[in-house]
Amino acid sequence: MSNFKNYKRNKEAALRRENRQRMVAVFTALAICLTITWAVVEFRSVLFRDLDPEPTAPQLGTTNAVPPISVITAPPETSTNPPVTTTNPPVTTTDPPVTGTNPPETSTNLPETSTNPPETSTNPPETTEPPAPPVQLVTVPEGERVDDSYFADALFIGDSRTVGLNYWSGLKTNYYCEQGLNVSTVQTKGYIGVEKLTLAEAFKKDGSFTKVYLAFGINEIGWPSTDNFIKAYRSLIQIVKDGLPNASICVQSILPMSKTTAETERYSAMGGNEKVAEYNERLRALAEEMGVYYANVVEIFSDENGDLIAEDSTDGIHLGVASTKKWAEYLRTHPLP
Repeated sequence: MSNFKNYKRNKEAALRRENRQRMVAVFTALAICLTITWAVVEFRSVLFRDLDPEPTAPQLGTTNAVPPISVITAPPETSTNPPVTTTNPPVTTTDPPVTGTNPPETSTNLPETSTNPPETSTNPPETTEPPAPPVQLVTVPEGERVDDSYFADALFIGDSRTVGLNYWSGLKTNYYCEQGLNVSTVQTKGYIGVEKLTLAEAFKKDGSFTKVYLAFGINEIGWPSTDNFIKAYRSLIQIVKDGLPNASICVQSILPMSKTTAETERYSAMGGNEKVAEYNERLRALAEEMGVYYANVVEIFSDENGDLIAEDSTDGIHLGVASTKKWAEYLRTHPLP
C-alpha cells in the first residue's frame, strides 16, 4: 500500500515537471518568434527608409494634402474646424460660409472632393440675393410742372369722368372716351371717330401716341368679383401695349363718391367707397405687375375718410368744372418719369 502511494506521488510529480517543461518551451518559442519579427521589421525600416518615407502632416497651400480623418467620420456640423482645402487656408471660425441668412444646403453633406472648395463658398445661391429693384417707379411722383405741349402726343381713354375732363379742363390733347363705357366694353366696342373704330383698329390707323392715360372703375363698382375687374383691366393694358408698343401707360386711380352718394341704398349695396379703395389697391399692384405707371389722382379729391370732397362734385360722382381743372393741373405737375 505504501509503495502504491509513492508511485502515485512520483507519477504526479513527473507530470507536473513535464507540463512545466512544455510551458517553458512554448514561451521560449513565442519569444523567439517575436524577436525574429522585430528584427525583420527593423531590418526593413533600415533598408527601405529612403524609398518609403514616413507620411507627414499636410501643409497648407500644397496640392497633395490629405483631408483630416475627422472629415470622413463626422459631418461638418459636429466638427469645430472645417476641412482643410488645398486652394484656400482653412476657415478658423465656426461660423458657416457667408452666403446669406441661411447656410447653403450643401453644407449638410460631406464634401465629395478635397482639392476644390465648394462653389457656394464664392458664389452665394441666387435665392439668398435680395430682389432686384423695379426698373421704374410705379406711382408717379410729383415733378417739375409741364405745359400742355407735353400732352400733344398723349391719349386719354375713359368713361364719363374722362368726358368731363375733355369738356371742361382746358387740357388740349387726344381723347377716346364715352359715357357709360367700362373696362370690358372699351376693348370691343366700335366708338372711336366717325368710323366707329375699336381700340385695336384705331391704334392701327394712328400709332403715334407716346403716353396713354387710362381711367375706369366707377361703372364697375357693381361687379360682384374684384378679380374679374382686374382681369379685364389687365386685358385692356395688354391691348394698349400691343397697339402702341413704344408708349408709356398710366393707370389713374378711381375717384370715390361723395359720402352722401356712397351711403345710398344703391351704392352701399355695391360696396360704396370701400369697394373703390379695394379696386385702387389692386390697380396699383396690377400696374407694378405689368410694368406701367399708376397716378394716385384720388389723393387730391378725397377727404380723411376716403370720400369724394362734396364741393368737388356736382352729383356725388362726376367732377365740376373747377375740379376737372384741378385734375388737369395734377397731371401737369405729375409728368410720367
